[in-house]
Amino acid sequence: LQWYEKLRDTAAMHKMYSWQLLGLFHTARLSFMLAKTEEAMHQMQEYLSLQVQVGRTNCALFECGQCQQDVDDESDLGPSLLTCGACGVARYCDKAHQEESWNCKKHHHSHKIVCPLLKRW
Repeated sequence: LQWYEKLRDTAAMHKMYSWQLLGLFHTARLSFMLAKTEEAMHQMQEYLSLQVQVGRTNCALFECGQCQQDVDDESDLGPSLLTCGACGVARYCDKAHQEESWNCKKHHHSHKIVCPLLKRW
């Protein structure tokens, strides 16, 4: 748990959103497994809020380095990023990244798990 908390905090300091999201996701999961329900809920709320913020301007595929841009205004993007039709939050630079993110088993961080949560959030 402490390792993921350090990952989350270090990533936040350097605006490394993918790593920050990963840290938040796993601290929430581990807190829940340790019966720290209130802490887990707080971490998940923070995760979902950041996912919405970052999801508007960055490809949601964790490993994508070509489009991890930091865009101040969503209108600057134009039609360049595809949007998930189910949650309306996650965006992708192409169809291949959308499919890979949906089926991703790395880091237990697939969009298939998060999509229903984002849809309700």
